[in-house]
Amino acid sequence: MNTYDFANVLFAGPCNQRCPYCIGRQIDPALTLLENEGAPKLDQARASLSRLTDFLRDDLAAQREAVAERMERNRLVLIGIVILSLMLGGLLALTTTRYLRRSLDRVLGVAARIVDGDLTARTGLIRNDEVSAMGRAVDD
Repeated sequence: MNTYDFANVLFAGPCNQRCPYCIGRQIDPALTLLENEGAPKLDQARASLSRLTDFLRDDLAAQREAVAERMERNRLVLIGIVILSLMLGGLLALTTTRYLRRSLDRVLGVAARIVDGDLTARTGLIRNDEVSAMGRAVDD
């Protein structure tokens, strides 16, 4: 008997109705069919489902572990990038400050010499920036 036959035995009796009398008369053949054909297949399905569940559980655990490792690696890379960026930013700020300070110190030194009466003092700044423009203005 196949699954279709099993359903017919369970739900439709000789009168093709779902009456309690017909269903009651067919319970024993249905149980026999379930025991003979259904139980082993049900056990096989349960075993297959159990193996699949175990496989999926193990696979999920492995994927979670891989994601956690990637997140940790990415976090360390990000921290490294931030530290490197801060160091480069600090180096750039230090270099720019020194550059501007030397030029300004030169202009201030020439201005102090002019105040003391040395009108021949020159800054010698020839770059094309604002501080050099100020130095050329002092030179003229």
